[in-house]
Amino acid sequence: MNQTIVNLSNSELKNWFTGEGFVHAEFKNDREYVLNSWNAHSVSVKLTRRTGFDTYYKEAYGGAVLVFEVSNQPNILVYNCYCPIWLFGIWSKKLTFKKNAGLIFKYRSEGYQMEEKFRKFLGKKGAVLHAS
Repeated sequence: MNQTIVNLSNSELKNWFTGEGFVHAEFKNDREYVLNSWNAHSVSVKLTRRTGFDTYYKEAYGGAVLVFEVSNQPNILVYNCYCPIWLFGIWSKKLTFKKNAGLIFKYRSEGYQMEEKFRKFLGKKGAVLHAS
């Protein structure tokens, strides 16, 4: 979980994410199923609503999904980012982004690069980043 001191509007955050190709999750019954395809195969993940957070997701290498959960409170922004995987249709796991991930985990490197872009955006807005 990352926390930063910054004053941003929700519309500024939404504009940044949508400008980077992210989709705002519209949860039904606190869940959203994201279906992508890769090499003519369907790849599916399940996202779960996190109370107090807006969720944005984007397709990455291999049909994977990059997820940012963002809670924007007055002068404080809390966010979490990960790549979800759904094993056997019953077990969800959140993989962290990784700078130099290997070939089949290339999406984790994409996530790392996207998080760096997000941090630069926050820095331009005067953010002071803290990891928690």
